[in-house]
Amino acid sequence: MLGYYDGNNVNKENIHNGLLYTGDTGYLKNDKLYVTGRFKDILVFNNGKKYNKSFFEKKILDLTCSKECFVFASEDRLNIILYKPEEMFDLKTIIEAMPQGIKLGDVYERFDTLAKNKLKKVVNLPEIQLLNCKKLY
Repeated sequence: MLGYYDGNNVNKENIHNGLLYTGDTGYLKNDKLYVTGRFKDILVFNNGKKYNKSFFEKKILDLTCSKECFVFASEDRLNIILYKPEEMFDLKTIIEAMPQGIKLGDVYERFDTLAKNKLKKVVNLPEIQLLNCKKLY
C-alpha cells in the first residue's frame, strides 16, 4: 500500500464503493492478476492509438544508451527527454522504431537525473521534467 497509505489513514480519494483504486492497469487470466502498467502512464495520440509510456522508454533507452528516459505526447508527436545519452546516437533509428502513425517530436537532453517524488518514482509531468534541459533535435 506504499503511496496509498498515509500515516493511519488511507487516502479517501482512492477508495470508491469500498474498493481501493491504485491506478494500475492489468487483466485477469486463469484466476491470476497480471499488472501491465499504470493509467497515468498511457499516452493517447490524436489518431486514437494508446501506448504505455514504458513501451517507448525501454526502446529508446536501448537505442540511445541513456541512463534515463521520459516520453510525453504533444500535438500528436512523441517527445523525448534523455539523461546522459550516448554521445552519438542515431536519431534515424529512433524514428524507424516508432509504431506506424507516430511521429517524433522534440528530443531534449536533461542535465541531471529525472525529477522524482518522495517515493522515488519519476514525476509524470513534462513541465517539471523539461526544467534544466536543452533541445537536441
